[in-house]
This record gives sequence, C-alpha cells and structure tokens, in this order.
Amino acid sequence: MASPDCQCDLATCAECKFRRCVPRWSTNSWALLAADNPGKGTWLRSGVALDGRWGAGCHACSVVGVKRGLCLVNQRDFVQGTVRTLGTIQQSRFVRHANSKFHKNSCRELLGEDVSAVAPAIEKFRQVLNHVVKHGAAVHKGISDNAGAKTLRKMVFCLAEAVKHRHHRYFRDVQSITLLRDARKGRLHIRFVAVDSRLQVRHGFLGATTGFGSGGAAIVKATDLIVSDFATRYAGMKVAELRQEVRRRVLDRTHMITVDAAADELVASELMRSGVDGAVLTPNLHIVLRDKAHSTRRNLCKPKSHSLIVVLFYVQNNEHLRMGWVNMEVNDVN
Repeated sequence: MASPDCQCDLATCAECKFRRCVPRWSTNSWALLAADNPGKGTWLRSGVALDGRWGAGCHACSVVGVKRGLCLVNQRDFVQGTVRTLGTIQQSRFVRHANSKFHKNSCRELLGEDVSAVAPAIEKFRQVLNHVVKHGAAVHKGISDNAGAKTLRKMVFCLAEAVKHRHHRYFRDVQSITLLRDARKGRLHIRFVAVDSRLQVRHGFLGATTGFGSGGAAIVKATDLIVSDFATRYAGMKVAELRQEVRRRVLDRTHMITVDAAADELVASELMRSGVDGAVLTPNLHIVLRDKAHSTRRNLCKPKSHSLIVVLFYVQNNEHLRMGWVNMEVNDVN
C-alpha cells in the first residue's frame, strides 16, 4: 500500500516503492546494523532531507558523517538521505553500499566498536617484500593467505617509502654520488651509487619518468624531476613533503654521471653542469662517462664493480687510502 502521506501512482512513486521494499529488505543480513544481532535493527531509513524533500539513505553513515564532518563523494546520497528516484531505489545499489568499507566502519562506530586503523602484521609485509624481490616487480595479484590486490599495492607503497626514508638518512652524510642514467623510447631511468664519510657504499634506484620530451634540455628537466620525487616523502599524496635538504645534497654531491653515447644524453650531461636558462643543476659534476657498450646495465647486478669508481673518485687525494681500497675491491670482484 502507499504511505498515508503519499497520494500518487504506485508505479511511478519512489517513496512508495521504498516503503514497500523496506520490510522485505530489512530481513536480509546486509540491511542490518549488526549482521549477527538482528535486534540492533536496520540502517535503512527515509524522511525529509535537508533540502526539504523526501529521500532515503543510511542511518549509520548519516550519523557518523555528520559527526566526522566528512562525506565520501560516492556515498553522499546515503549520508545526506537523497536517494529518491526510481532508478536509485534498487536493491543492488543498497547492497553495494552495504559492502563498502565506509558503511561497515560507520556501523561499527555507531555500535560503539573500535574502528581505528590496524596495519598488517610484520610477517605479511615480509612476505610481500620477498615476493617483490623474487619477481622483480610490484604485486598485481593477491598472494594467498595475505591480502587482496588493493591492500598489497598499499603495502608495496609503504615498503618503498621505508626504503626511501633509509636513503634520506644515508644522504645526510653522503660525500660523492655517481648517477647512472639511461633513456630509451620516452622513458628515463636513473640509478645511483654513493659513498659517505665512513666509506660506506650504497647503491639504489633513484627514480624514473616518462613522456619528458626530446633533447638535452628536456632530459635535464626530467632528471631534476626525478631527483625532486626522490627527495619527496609520500610522493603523489596530499601529505607529500619535499625535503629540500635531501634534494640539494643529491645535486651538490653528484660528481660523476654515466650515460650512453647518444647525442642528447651527452648534451644533457654538459647542460647539467653548465646550466639551462642560467640555472645549474649539478654544479660539482666533473666527470661524464660515456658508456658506449651499455656496460652500466650489465653491471647493475654487480654493485662492487661500479661502486669502485665512486670510492676511487672520492679518495683520489689520498694515495695510500686509494691503493688499499683498490686492492680490496679487486679481490672482492674477482
């Protein structure tokens, strides 16, 4: 039957349709505030919205949304109670809302449960780390007994930020850096090898970018962008923080760069130390190594073979220290 307050045609009235469906929907577990406790009632509600018109929505999300002062865009109609058309009064849409994380947390908070975020266990992070190291790529599909693909991507991001944080701490005392840059088919990749005042060598991936254009000036700008991204914590997020001291340290301590024999790569290397539009990117860049045979790529899996170059450059003013380090490195490589 139509509601006493609604005088209309049942076939075209969204309010009447909702009132007619609520008794049947309320018996399903997805419509309950607590699936294991039907006595808590349902979250389905209807009434006059803030705009003075009738609408249906979610009681739990409405209370929690007002309390927090927030509202997700895709859940706005349920929070504000403005689900009011025949096309939106569909069971499938209410079920989809019931399965959303925002709704589940709202129901738990309304019932007085703790909804604080809980990070995955350390063992799960270790499994993801081992998976990435083994396969050499980010995780695209879920690992059994671990988490779904979306959670795994977030875990990989957290692991990457942890590695970046360790790099930032190391670069506080870095003395010399060698960049190994390679551009191919619109992609630019840069790795680094560095040494600090204690002769501790570290090598890693500085960053990559695509669609940067062509020519030496474009490569210089792309290199600056990669360095800035490397010096940024939580890059791509609203809380991203560019650490200028890290960026400046990387650029000031870059003494050598290895590139292939392409003309634009060589021009870019010269522009890095001579300047583009009056701005010098790496003022202390002294050596540009032409890697005609692309041995850099083959040596990336042998860090000691190219870390030797960095260490030799750093200690070249001390003959005895230099010779002792050469003998040690050669013995390790062989």
